Amino acid sequence: MTYSKTCYVKCNGDLKALDVEKLCKQIEDIPELKEILIEEETVSQCLQKNITGVMEIAQKREGRAVVQPENKQDDDMMENSERFTELQGKYDALLKTSETHEVKNHCLQMDFNTCRAKCKLLNRKIDIIQEDKDNLDQKYHDMIREKRPLQGQNDGLQENMLRLQAENNELKEHLRTPISNTSHDALEGYNNMHQKYHDMVRESIKIHKNQQETHLASIIVLEEIITTCQKEITGQQENIKVLQTQNNGLKEDIKTVRVQNSGLQEDIKTVRVQNNGLQEDIKKVQGQNDGLQENMLRLRAKNNELKENKVTLLEQSNRYREYIKTVHIKNNNLKENQQTVQGKNNGLQAREQTVETQSNALNEMSRTNANERPTEASGTQKKPTFWKKVKGFFERKDQFPIVPAHHVSSDQPENIEPEPEPGCSSWI
Repeated sequence: MTYSKTCYVKCNGDLKALDVEKLCKQIEDIPELKEILIEEETVSQCLQKNITGVMEIAQKREGRAVVQPENKQDDDMMENSERFTELQGKYDALLKTSETHEVKNHCLQMDFNTCRAKCKLLNRKIDIIQEDKDNLDQKYHDMIREKRPLQGQNDGLQENMLRLQAENNELKEHLRTPISNTSHDALEGYNNMHQKYHDMVRESIKIHKNQQETHLASIIVLEEIITTCQKEITGQQENIKVLQTQNNGLKEDIKTVRVQNSGLQEDIKTVRVQNNGLQEDIKKVQGQNDGLQENMLRLRAKNNELKENKVTLLEQSNRYREYIKTVHIKNNNLKENQQTVQGKNNGLQAREQTVETQSNALNEMSRTNANERPTEASGTQKKPTFWKKVKGFFERKDQFPIVPAHHVSSDQPENIEPEPEPGCSSWI
């Protein structure tokens, strides 16, 4: 819906050009329109703030480094980034729709302002025409009131003129009749008097005729003025009808603009609701992304620790390999020692049997001689003999058997040395 910059209005029989832009500037000073414009500016500022906030978040998101997915949390992070891009696309679409709605709303607001200005202008013109009509009606009634006394005066003058004409006729008839009784001087004086009176009557008739002519001229002028006023009134009535039709059309346009504006307001509300939902989704995704970033940093730290542990374990494994080599060498030496110890063990077992037989014999002898020997004081004990020490040694040897060479573990640390068997250090 477009309008021309100039509008032509018929006023007092002439077409006058009106500048619509000046009228729009004058209409901007209306307080109601100022409030509407302030509300629209606040709404647009709020939308702009929300848009700038989300765009800053998007720029921060785009500015972050892209991390290659290494585990499940990286996959979740990539899914969240895809979700964020999807939400960003939806937000951009909503932003475009909101911009188009704002442009449409601005255009409709301008159309509404122009229609409102035209309506106010037409209403003002209707008021002016109505005032002119009232003034012309008042003038018409005043002229009618002025015409009535002039008509009465004209009637009176016509009556006087008729009366004077009748008197003049009577005088003429009287002059025609002969008067025999009167003298010539008397008749001449009487004739002179009648002549003067006749001249006075003629003068008065001329005066009355002139007054009648002036009254007739004024009546004709008044009738012409009345006809022109009636024509102007009819023209003003036609202009009022035309302006009323234009005003009705503008009112319909205003109604349609208001309906469209209300629809755009509803669309703006829905866009705001969707924007709030998208902002909440963006906040959730941002929180999840931050948590995934923290988890990724923590896992990277753990990975670095594991790499360091791997390096230390490799160093330890190298040391363990060297230690295994030394252990194999020691194991070979222990095998050689085991063979020598085995030979000695066989000899000791043979001697053990002889020692056991001897110990049994000594026990029997001690049992037989126990009654003959005096008892010792309480709290004292006999010291073990040499053969009892030997017997205890072999009992301890049974508790700690010799470990073969192939049972030596390669996982022993470097600083741990194989312990010698108890009682064997004196024999090796």
